[in-house]
Amino acid sequence: MKNKGSRYLIVSSLVFVLGVYGFLNLSFFIVLNKSLKLIITLVLIAFIIFISVEKFKKFNLLKKSVIFILSIVLSYMIIYRNEISIMYKISKGELILNELSNNNKKIVLIDLYHISTKKYFDKLNDKLDSLARLDYVLLYEKITDTVKGNKSLEEKWQKFIGGPSTEKEYEKLVKNNPYLQVQKTNSLVSKFKISENIDLSKTLLVKQYENLKGEIKTDSKIDENSFKKLMYTARENHIAYELNNSCHEKIVAIYGSSHRKNIINLLKNEYNWNITKIIKY
Repeated sequence: MKNKGSRYLIVSSLVFVLGVYGFLNLSFFIVLNKSLKLIITLVLIAFIIFISVEKFKKFNLLKKSVIFILSIVLSYMIIYRNEISIMYKISKGELILNELSNNNKKIVLIDLYHISTKKYFDKLNDKLDSLARLDYVLLYEKITDTVKGNKSLEEKWQKFIGGPSTEKEYEKLVKNNPYLQVQKTNSLVSKFKISENIDLSKTLLVKQYENLKGEIKTDSKIDENSFKKLMYTARENHIAYELNNSCHEKIVAIYGSSHRKNIINLLKNEYNWNITKIIKY
């Protein structure tokens, strides 16, 4: 009976936690930050375990601890599923290409990781070399500014971005890890006769945020929802527009892997592009 009760409780907990996946995607829940999502999820798990499941009260401390830890781990996996997926792909060194066409124009959209393994960067460099020989034009992402030495802008940008955003900053993160490397944009750009940065600038992103939420100050708290709209939605709309309206017929676009899905959807739904091939190396 004890084994039967244990199985019942474990299955009940698993079903409940997996059901949280749907809850996390409700429109009112998406706007919450991940810490708040995790707190709400754990409260719900605690409620279902300690109140709804009577048999749990009869279990010893070890069984209770194992089940609760399992629930926490599953909660993290659900809430951080996108990050886990990206880290798994990085560890595999997987390179993903999406080929799209629209009449006589062709785009090869390549997933880009700012930090990855030597295996990944070897594949990326080999593929870019072959596309450069076929006279493709490179369109790439890099949030920067032509105006240098603007201390106020840099301070606002660091407050806005809240983490590493340059190659030097990424290098600090991996300096003690011999298995990881940092993407070198200049080395990728130098392979092509023609290359264009089609990203939004720091100035524009900061200005748009301040138009929405007011001036960024030292003690400002960055609104996560507005941050996502600018760093994801606004940039994705911009690159899709630039790709579609480019005068070049053979384009290779390298852009952050987390943007791929939305960029492709925009090209398909807004500009009538078609996916002709998906290749994984």
